[in-house]
Amino acid sequence: MAKQRTKGLNKKQQILDVASEMFLEYSFAGASINEMYRRSGISKETFYRYFKSKEELFLALVDYELEIYDDRFSILDEVDDTAPMYDMLLGVAVGIVTFVTSERTMALRRLVTNECSNHPQLGKLYWSNGPQRSYNVLKHYFENLEKKGVKWRIEPGRLAEYFVALLMYKPTLEQQFCIKK
Repeated sequence: MAKQRTKGLNKKQQILDVASEMFLEYSFAGASINEMYRRSGISKETFYRYFKSKEELFLALVDYELEIYDDRFSILDEVDDTAPMYDMLLGVAVGIVTFVTSERTMALRRLVTNECSNHPQLGKLYWSNGPQRSYNVLKHYFENLEKKGVKWRIEPGRLAEYFVALLMYKPTLEQQFCIKK
């Protein structure tokens, strides 16, 4: 039974891997379900056992990509409040900028941006599992420092938003407009 479950997970993973490449390459509208199951080597019947529609597959893919994001940033949940603030914030800044400006992440963000007007739940999913999560972790860090006596001129949630905005503005624009590769 466990072997069958693993085999099923492998097939689902194959589908997600192929779908990821095709959606990023051809966009939502241009990606063909027929081509996806052909490339994945999985039968049409098996494909539809996992995903009932292209929309469902797309939502599952974004959720899967955000799990990867979450895994990479789970270290932020365990920030060391005793480390010097400069060192901690520099480490967080480098990690966020490096990940968020990667070609794959930027391509996914473009894809979600293009599709969220037709699929609002997609934008909400991306927001809550991506950017909002980063803000919450930083807010928690700033709140913990505040409890230890650090005085902020603005509330910790707003401070987290400003910190990320300052980090992301220039590198994101450069990446978006293909200025810096």
